[in-house]
Amino acid sequence: MAQVKDKAVGLMSISKDIDYRLLAESFELDPYDNLLKGDFMDALRYRRLDIVDEEHYAKIDEQRAIQRKIRDEKFRCSLLGQRLALQQYCITKEAELKQQLDDYLTIEEKTKALTKEIVQEIIDKWLEGFKLTQPHEIFYEHGVSDPDIFSWIIGERDFFLETLIYYGLPKDYIHGMGHHKDWARKQLEKKKAEAMRRGPMANKMSKKPAKKRKGQEEKKEEFGPPPYFDLEPFMIAFNRFVASGPQVRAIFRDLMTKNKQTIALLFSNEEGELIHDRIMDIYALPSAIVSQNIALPMADVIPGFLECFGEIKYDLKVSLKNPLEENEKPTFKKVSTKQDKDAKGKKTTKDTKKEPEKEKKQEDKEKEVEPTKEPEKEAPKEEVKEIDLMIAKLTVEASKPVEYYEKFTSYKEIQEALEKITLYDQILCELGIIESPLVQREVDAKLAQEEKELQDEMNRRRRHREENDYDQLMMDVMEKDGFPEIPLSAHNAIVINLFCIDDPYESRSIDFLFYAFEQFPDREYIILTQPHTINESTLLQSFVQVPKKKNSVFEDVLYIFHKDALFASMISVSPRSYRGSLIGFL
Repeated sequence: MAQVKDKAVGLMSISKDIDYRLLAESFELDPYDNLLKGDFMDALRYRRLDIVDEEHYAKIDEQRAIQRKIRDEKFRCSLLGQRLALQQYCITKEAELKQQLDDYLTIEEKTKALTKEIVQEIIDKWLEGFKLTQPHEIFYEHGVSDPDIFSWIIGERDFFLETLIYYGLPKDYIHGMGHHKDWARKQLEKKKAEAMRRGPMANKMSKKPAKKRKGQEEKKEEFGPPPYFDLEPFMIAFNRFVASGPQVRAIFRDLMTKNKQTIALLFSNEEGELIHDRIMDIYALPSAIVSQNIALPMADVIPGFLECFGEIKYDLKVSLKNPLEENEKPTFKKVSTKQDKDAKGKKTTKDTKKEPEKEKKQEDKEKEVEPTKEPEKEAPKEEVKEIDLMIAKLTVEASKPVEYYEKFTSYKEIQEALEKITLYDQILCELGIIESPLVQREVDAKLAQEEKELQDEMNRRRRHREENDYDQLMMDVMEKDGFPEIPLSAHNAIVINLFCIDDPYESRSIDFLFYAFEQFPDREYIILTQPHTINESTLLQSFVQVPKKKNSVFEDVLYIFHKDALFASMISVSPRSYRGSLIGFL
């Protein structure tokens, strides 16, 4: 209360009871720290920025998780992923499958009883625990369009057999008669070896009629395929397939990395400059690597897994070749360029003319009989001679030149295939689909690097600032417009509940504010509210009207005054000099 002499001339009622949350929701009080302490509002603003950042990074992390899920599922259901999963399945059942194959190959009764239907049933039983993975729903949910993602309509058996083709299984194995092209010749060679081992005594004991029948049966079978399925081609391809597992691939990749410069020399000129157009038959690649004094224990499976798992790119060349040579080792081609391909193509016809001479040499070699280890026994010459004649007939029949496929590739394409193999091996090992200590070591190193990069990113996301006494309190704020419980220590305003003054003294209304701040030295703001229909008094001319927020339902008008404005509004006259007219504030 203010009085002059014994007369009261003014009255002002002040309170600390303020609903800060309501005012902050209704008025634009951010420039005034929402009438709260600066440290409190700094902590709140930082927390709100953190919430905005968290929401932003949460969306980024969610999108990353979706993309990673899409990537993982793509690798699961892709063609290469299915082949790798099939191989791992076969590796886990390798001992069991090989035992069954050996039983069928060594027991003659089982061998000759094999038919196409029986072989199909055997393979289906082996593959009971393997199922092709269909595309995940996530592809449809996010509209993923990728040529590597498609639904599987092929059966597990056909997929298995098509995969083994990369490792030497005949393409028409299951739909044909299930045997090698030169099956009859191979069988006669086996019989010849058995006859050489039996010696003359066994030949004398055999009866002539039986011998004739045996010869007649052989003549019936000499040019025709066997009436049963031969599992030997399947077993050869299967052994190569499981032999090229992730452990072997990891060893080969490491070998290629360590000898990168040496391998590159195979595709370089005399000056050691890498020629990108220089190409090599992938079947000649293992021999070329060994020629550089590089140990290569898995040489026979390298072309297979480069095609099967690396999808290596190559230029296909068809040339004529003696099929009997094809049954041995593949002919290795020297390094050549694409410019030389036409020249090689022209030489093909000339080379075919020389083939009869090669055939004669081949026949001479085949007719040569190695000396027996036991000189005291004499081989049944008549039986061996008869078999030799039959083998010669088969050799002549089978020695006609046939088309032979050569697959020429470059150094760059080999590297790309190895990169694809590395990627698939590591991701499928991370997903637990394939197992390999060497690949797992690569995965662990990769995950450690990813974890370090993630930690660095988290550090970059974190805002670095000085600690605040209110930081812990702000952890309860979960929304960017939220408010925590406001402690008393953060309050920074007082409110005028009632004010009146006589007209003659109205110009001195601001004197009330000076004494109000003296009563509450820890507060910096004085506020008051009044209906918008009431005219502004002289006191309110010193206040600032705060605009309302768009969705505010607060009916009254809010006025605000900062303590520092007193020094700007008061003239050089000290407030104590006013006591001549205003006796005092009670």
